[in-house]
Amino acid sequence: MPQKHHFDLPFSPKPIPCVLSAPTETPSVTSNTPKPKQDVVARSKKKAPTPTPKPSPTLIFTHGSSGTLFSPAIVDFAIGFAAHLPILCFQGNMNLNSRIKMFDAVISAHGHQCICLGGRSMGARAAIMSAAAQVSAMTTTHLALVSYPLHTLGQGTIRDQILISLPPSMKVIFVSGDRDSMCDLERLEEVRAKMACKSWRVVIQGADHGMKLRSPNASKADEVVQKSGEVVAAWITESDEGKREGQIFLNGVGEVHWNGWCSEFSSQRDEDNDADTKIVGESSVKANNRKALKRRKSSKPDDGETAAGGKIIKKRRKR
Repeated sequence: MPQKHHFDLPFSPKPIPCVLSAPTETPSVTSNTPKPKQDVVARSKKKAPTPTPKPSPTLIFTHGSSGTLFSPAIVDFAIGFAAHLPILCFQGNMNLNSRIKMFDAVISAHGHQCICLGGRSMGARAAIMSAAAQVSAMTTTHLALVSYPLHTLGQGTIRDQILISLPPSMKVIFVSGDRDSMCDLERLEEVRAKMACKSWRVVIQGADHGMKLRSPNASKADEVVQKSGEVVAAWITESDEGKREGQIFLNGVGEVHWNGWCSEFSSQRDEDNDADTKIVGESSVKANNRKALKRRKSSKPDDGETAAGGKIIKKRRKR
């Protein structure tokens, strides 16, 4: 598990709770050589251990409007990301403008080496707006947008202008479930085509807006979200502009699988459905052939009747 540092960042009207997660340090090797004896005076004068310096986060991340630092979608994403790179998650309120100000405060205090801002749902919107306002004065070059609320429920008002207005130098990654009721994948693709900057997309098969999976796979949601955090960390480290589509899904034995980056999006679920349809189609053809053969056998002349052109015609008996 990643190492975690919990602290409060001074802010008005109240401090901002933060959690900094980072890859676990390599444990020191314990020597078997006995330690020299120390007298009581020497031990009493021993200095307190120097606290371990906190690593600077690569990603500053925040939750959605009704979430917290301890929401499963935040905790699991941070676990996956922090297995590779440091991430700082902070607690905000439900007000978008206030969340942007909190982003600014966290960046000022801990963002001197941060190259990526991100969040899930409303937090993703706040990340975009904060990056856009400071693009000329900060080192941020990447945006990680998880469950970005592209439109309101029912595919109403679309929130695309802030994406289209991003500068060409920015790199953006979307992480969305294919059952997300606030981010239709086709509409997202249309918006991506209008964006001046390059964007990548990770589709999580079976996930909704809250990154929850349907039964019987509901218990696998934490592994799926952790995998998405790992994918985003790897993307920050290295990305290929020729391959910008990827999927996370459960394979046939219930294992979480990342298919890697591809040049085009091809749903694993669609491929499975196509295969099932082919099997069903072949079975249907065989079944129909059997039925037709049975009808032909049953339509033989019987008891003074003759089949002709699909009609049953009675013969006249000779007297």
